[in-house]
Amino acid sequence: MTTIKDLQTKINAYGKKRVELKRQYIELDNKLQSELQQGKIYRSEYDKRLNDFKSENKEPYDYLEPLYNEMDKFLTDESEKIEKNTQAITADIASELNLLDGLDMNRTELNTYIKRYVAIPTAMKKIISVAKNNEILYPDYESKQAVFEDLMAKFKRDLEFYKSSVTISNDPYGMMMYENLVNNSKNAQDAKIEAYENWEAHTIDTLTM
Repeated sequence: MTTIKDLQTKINAYGKKRVELKRQYIELDNKLQSELQQGKIYRSEYDKRLNDFKSENKEPYDYLEPLYNEMDKFLTDESEKIEKNTQAITADIASELNLLDGLDMNRTELNTYIKRYVAIPTAMKKIISVAKNNEILYPDYESKQAVFEDLMAKFKRDLEFYKSSVTISNDPYGMMMYENLVNNSKNAQDAKIEAYENWEAHTIDTLTM
């Protein structure tokens, strides 16, 4: 069964592979340029060897297409699991929260309800409404599904970036920049994975800090 870490590993392995191909191309180009200047090879051979490298390392759709399919399936399966496990508001909870309407509430009191009902989106909507009525502002509440979708969107953005932006060309500065971006992307992914896998505690900390 596919896990979030499986997807992350495959996505970033692709990004690193693109950077490595760029590095190899730069090394080959520099070597051939030196040989060309020394008269060891003709321009036609120089062009052919660079074009051959690009042809041999063209976009590996046989790798990407299954990965996109795997991501789509994981998105569907995990969303179904979240929906199944999301708590619905009960009549008793709804009645309890409705009693808060018109009451003067402070942040400490509201935080108690947030900690109690953070896993129930409908209850949280009511609590935030009560807070606004008391002119108490909270950060936006994000459901577990919303946090998950944000994580998957990050994965797809990174994969698209690796595919379209990390081109095979003699661009040393670009190579270093892309290498840093690949590493930074993983750090950003890790933060979003942590926010999702520890969603309840993370949400409570964000709202009640």
